[in-house]
Amino acid sequence: MGDLVELHKVQHAANPPLHTATIWPLKERWPECSFCGLPAVLDGKTTQGPWGFMCETHFEAVGVGLGLGRGQVLFPGVDSC
Repeated sequence: MGDLVELHKVQHAANPPLHTATIWPLKERWPECSFCGLPAVLDGKTTQGPWGFMCETHFEAVGVGLGLGRGQVLFPGVDSC
């Protein structure tokens, strides 16, 4: 994972959100980036309007950021509540 994902983890460790992150269980396949087909590590709104799964490169290029109504990091292998 890249710097953007690591920064998000550090920020959430210091100030946990009231909502939970999207969970993608390991028993399922990681989603593919909607732009290039590589494994996605983020899900979010794009500058083009629609939401999509994105690799870090495309999130930096067309994503609008992290947070409610913007985007979220996908975390594998954790059961959701």
